[in-house]
Amino acid sequence: MPPALFDTTVNVYRATSSGRDSLNNPTYGNPVTGSGWSVVYSNMPASLRFSTKEIRFAITGEHPDPGGIVYVPKGYTILPDDRIITSDASPIQYVVTSVVPAYLLPRVIDHYEVMVKLPT
Repeated sequence: MPPALFDTTVNVYRATSSGRDSLNNPTYGNPVTGSGWSVVYSNMPASLRFSTKEIRFAITGEHPDPGGIVYVPKGYTILPDDRIITSDASPIQYVVTSVVPAYLLPRVIDHYEVMVKLPT
C-alpha cells in the first residue's frame, strides 16, 4: 500500500492491567483518561475505511453495529483488544477485534488490515 494512502493519524492504547467487577469480569476503564492503559503508538499513520454496518439483533430491536477496517503500515504491531483513537478534535475510540496481514508477495507483508468496532 503506497504511503500516500495513509491519510490520517491515530493513537493506539494497550491495557497494562485490569480491575474486576462484581461478576469477576475484567474492567479496563477509559484508555484516554483512565489508569491501566499505556500509549503504544502516538500519531501512527493509518487509513480508516468504513463500508459496511452489521445489524445487531436484540430484545429491544435491531440497530446497526458500526465497524470497519483500519489499514496500518507493516512496521507496527497491533493486538486484539487494543484501542485505536482518532487524533482529531473530537476523538473516536475503536476496539480492535482482529488483525490480518496483507501480503504483497508470498511471505512479504505489505500492511495490516485491522478490523475494529465501536465499543459497546
